Amino acid sequence: MTGFFVKNHLSFEFGLDPWETNSEMITNKINQLQSRWNFVLINEHMAESLVILRRYLCMSIEDIACFITNARIVAR
Repeated sequence: MTGFFVKNHLSFEFGLDPWETNSEMITNKINQLQSRWNFVLINEHMAESLVILRRYLCMSIEDIACFITNARIVAR
């Protein structure tokens, strides 16, 4: 049931069969996705993605400043 995670999970998330091997069909799906979105953040490159987003939306660096999350406060 969850074997699709092994081959290509993102293709499943975007509505394509994760086991698809037909290059023409894959290319058509990629073109369809590119026409749908102008900008996509890449989780593995979040800092770089935020810099590009900042420029795209004419924001200041303070608008996208990262905050420390999931940090523990040391008890006294």
